[in-house]
Amino acid sequence: MKSKQWIVAVLAALVVVSGMLGCTKDDTAVKALQELTNQQLEAAKASNEALTEIAGEIEDCQAEVAKAKGEPAVIKSKDVTVETPELVGEATIESLEALKAAIAETAKKQATALSELTAAKEACDADLAEAEAAAEAAQAEADAAAEAEAAAAAEAEAAA
Repeated sequence: MKSKQWIVAVLAALVVVSGMLGCTKDDTAVKALQELTNQQLEAAKASNEALTEIAGEIEDCQAEVAKAKGEPAVIKSKDVTVETPELVGEATIESLEALKAAIAETAKKQATALSELTAAKEACDADLAEAEAAAEAAQAEADAAAEAEAAAAAEAEAAA
């Protein structure tokens, strides 16, 4: 989970660093800005993959909770990826700045989604622990009842 937070942090850092570019020549500025936005887009895609992975872990956890409770599992998959912007048209300082701003907005949405998914995963993990504990307690109770019944049957047989 730390790696997923790291990816979002790197994306946010790239967005901040990109604001510090102060190139004076247009060609140099466009190339530098284009390289930076490409890095930011790659980080956004990696962050989306991390979000999808966490969502899959939550679905697996929900299935395990249902299994522990002895209930059928009905898992509804949902797409948790955040739409990533792309540059359409010529790469100019203005278009790349607009792309950079859109990527920054994507990073914010991804950070929010990561926070929500992390909370959901923690809640599911807690539900799973509770369901497993309840299943163990029910099994222990059933075992104790079976032992008591066997002991009573043995006593009745010995008395007869």
